[in-house]
Amino acid sequence: MDAQDYCGMDLFTDFTFEDITKANPPQEKGVYVIKIKKRGLPPDEIISQLTTPIAGLRWEMVQAYLTSRIAPITTITECPVIYPGSAGTGKKSRHTLAG
Repeated sequence: MDAQDYCGMDLFTDFTFEDITKANPPQEKGVYVIKIKKRGLPPDEIISQLTTPIAGLRWEMVQAYLTSRIAPITTITECPVIYPGSAGTGKKSRHTLAG
């Protein structure tokens, strides 16, 4: 079974995927998905490269905050979808996809 099968990619067949750096998202509310286009370094390798610079800050509160912000990347598995969500769910919401 490949990664596309076990992570529900069949749920996203009606979605249009665009490169996030070139996308022109709509101004209205909607549902969106972030999908990994190309994998880079393994998560453990990324964290190990960031550990020394973070430790060099010598500011415990900032070190703890930064470490907590990068730790979730270890939970990214082989599934290319890392976040399904929505924007602009309220009638007057300004939190749109474009926003």
